[in-house]
Amino acid sequence: MKFKNLGIKSIILFLAFLLIYSCNTGQVSKAEGRVTKSFDFSWRFQMGELDEAKNPDYNDKGWEMINLPHDWSIERPFSARWASGTGYLPGGVGWYRKEFTIPEKYSNKKIFVQFDGIYKRSKVWINGELLGFRPYGYISFQYELTPHLNFGGEKNVMAIRVDHRDFADSRWYAGSGIYRHVWLKIMDKLHIAHWGNYVTTPRVSENSAEVQIETKVKNESTSSKSCTVVNTILDAEGKAQKTIEREHKIPGNDEYNFVQKTSIDNPNLWSHDNPYLYKVVTEVKSNNQIVDNKKTNLGLRYFRFSADSGFFLNGENMLLKGTCLHHDLGPFGAALNDRALEKRIKMLKEMGCNAIRTSHNPPSPQLLEYCDKYGMLVMDEAFDEWARGKKKWIQGWNVGQEKGMAGKGKYFSLDGYNKYFEEWSETDIKAMVKRDKNHPSIIMWSIGNEIDYPGDPYSYDEGRPSPEELVPIAKKLVAAVKEVDTTRPVTAALANLPVSNKTGLAQQLDIVGYNYQEDQYEKDHKAFPNRLMLGSENGDSDEAWLAVKDNPYISSQFLWTGVDYLGEAGRFPNRSSGSGMIDLATFKKPLYYYRKSLWSEDPTVFIATKKSEERGWPQSHWNYSDAEGQEIEVTCYTNCDEVELFLNDKSLGIKERTKDSGPSLSWQVPYQKGALRVVGKEDGESVTTHKLQTAGEPAKLKMYTDREAITADGQDIVYVKVKVLDENGVKVPHADNRIVFNLTGSGKIRAVGNSDHSCLQSYQVNYRNAYKGRCAAIVQSIFEPGEINIAANSEGLEADSLVITSTK
Repeated sequence: MKFKNLGIKSIILFLAFLLIYSCNTGQVSKAEGRVTKSFDFSWRFQMGELDEAKNPDYNDKGWEMINLPHDWSIERPFSARWASGTGYLPGGVGWYRKEFTIPEKYSNKKIFVQFDGIYKRSKVWINGELLGFRPYGYISFQYELTPHLNFGGEKNVMAIRVDHRDFADSRWYAGSGIYRHVWLKIMDKLHIAHWGNYVTTPRVSENSAEVQIETKVKNESTSSKSCTVVNTILDAEGKAQKTIEREHKIPGNDEYNFVQKTSIDNPNLWSHDNPYLYKVVTEVKSNNQIVDNKKTNLGLRYFRFSADSGFFLNGENMLLKGTCLHHDLGPFGAALNDRALEKRIKMLKEMGCNAIRTSHNPPSPQLLEYCDKYGMLVMDEAFDEWARGKKKWIQGWNVGQEKGMAGKGKYFSLDGYNKYFEEWSETDIKAMVKRDKNHPSIIMWSIGNEIDYPGDPYSYDEGRPSPEELVPIAKKLVAAVKEVDTTRPVTAALANLPVSNKTGLAQQLDIVGYNYQEDQYEKDHKAFPNRLMLGSENGDSDEAWLAVKDNPYISSQFLWTGVDYLGEAGRFPNRSSGSGMIDLATFKKPLYYYRKSLWSEDPTVFIATKKSEERGWPQSHWNYSDAEGQEIEVTCYTNCDEVELFLNDKSLGIKERTKDSGPSLSWQVPYQKGALRVVGKEDGESVTTHKLQTAGEPAKLKMYTDREAITADGQDIVYVKVKVLDENGVKVPHADNRIVFNLTGSGKIRAVGNSDHSCLQSYQVNYRNAYKGRCAAIVQSIFEPGEINIAANSEGLEADSLVITSTK
């Protein structure tokens, strides 16, 4: 290099540049680490026994083009030929195929496919090579594709067979198909193992939080590799709080578990009211390059259960006010939609709910992400049955019960996971815990639901399997959980505590769950004073609530259920369960406001009415044209100190809420049409109000939605709801007009729905009868941004329309 024409300043600047450059090359150079891509789009689907479809050259051009997540059962007609337990919808065998290419630049990488859930009995082939079989429909799993892939422009074909021929295999609607997300993962031969991050917080206080990060790194090359694992903890704003690193040389075809510890001063603690999330960024470096990376949410919190005082989070004694949730999403069936699931979690939190039980199976990863995000505490549950099958009703819930075992095949089935339990249960429960262990929302693992249910199937009666069979199984499952995670207690939701106490089943658990066993609380607390106890499934009565509220040693109430769900139905045409606070179309039921009055501090009043001879929960309307002058039972659900009721602006008196009244204040009101109004008061001042108005005949439609813009990603959705109104704009409570939806622009109608559990109209069409004066259409984006114009029409009624914007 020649310097003769350079001045001294130029030489100095040039040497400084060389110094900076050499320092930078001594650090990590830019490299592509892990690549994770959605594998949801552009699949082909066909039902039937098509054994040749596993072959890559099979002609599938006539198959249906679909995107995932997908549930084929929900797309079929309801029929009494199927089973009530699974919502009178069919099962069958379905095939999925996808063609794809992998760029040549990845030919030296490791490539995997991850399935978040396939229901059920899936077999997966890549280019004609069988990768594996998984029977359980709720578990996540992955396969390596690398040895069987073609690279460059040559195509690859993935084929998946899903076997759900035993349609009466569940006590609730399970759906059929690849109903959760699928991911393609590309990584270096030196990479973080599957579910190989484990972040724990051994000690947490308001002043400091210790964080331990375990990172299992696999070296799948043939030679030894030196690598450095760097973990950086970011706060919610993305600012680095701590960085730790450790180096180790890993032999070829071996793995090493890095254990690193650090602490965070004055941590922002995660809780229901403050779901603050840090993020752990893990990087694997080798030869000055980042070869793998992964991000893990971190919620800093500490909790404990007390045999005398219940549950404590971050030192604060709190009652777990939970709901049980099945996995279906109403009009979507079992097919996961992230936005629809998030909407449910937000609605439940607004109600005052602070906990979710994943009834009765491992949930989607997205549910746990939303629980982390919104501060919902979780009981993560594995199974509904163990080695012996429960009754799955065929002609209606409990129809044929009196037939005993003679009713098998006609009234009930014993099909289900029990056929695979002995072989797969430990693998599956470990997979659940490995996948979910880093979620701060999870505070306990449940190994089963009502496994001890009286007579279904266990009983001391002659000829029945003994309840004592359950004890060694429970021991095995508890050990399997604790082999993976020891930071959380293990529970089970038991339904027969007198027997389970006798056999020792309850004694195998860290915390004992009581399903509808409120009458056992006091008795067992005295008999087992050191026992940790929780209400794991409960009814919605005042008595069930007081049994928890008035007994501080009971940690929780988990209501059955948060949301209505498909299946566990009565006689046809009833095809879903109405036990939720929210219905299948996401309308809030009167029961929602009753519970909100108990659980939330937001000032609440809500009027519901019924005739004295009517059974069940009252409904929210003031239309009794056949009962002029007759007394109507008017109930106000409230958490306000006092409530004043008005009929046509005439006060019917003030009532105070007391411990005895609970959240329900009632009046007997002689019916006259007009306006019924309540005013909730605190310290004598009005803080909230609710009004019911007598409606006339249907005259027009009114559309509304809670979102005016969605993302043009092919998956985002918005619920568009429609009310049938009279000429004065009052909702007509008994209107059942058929409403037709027409859409143009950058979206599509994903599904339609209403609240009627006996409605047999397809969810896949563009019309729906109103039920109780309302229904809904679910609009989904496509990949093209722009305006979405949707109109609602009904014969003889004034139409309405609205515009939604879809943006990138």
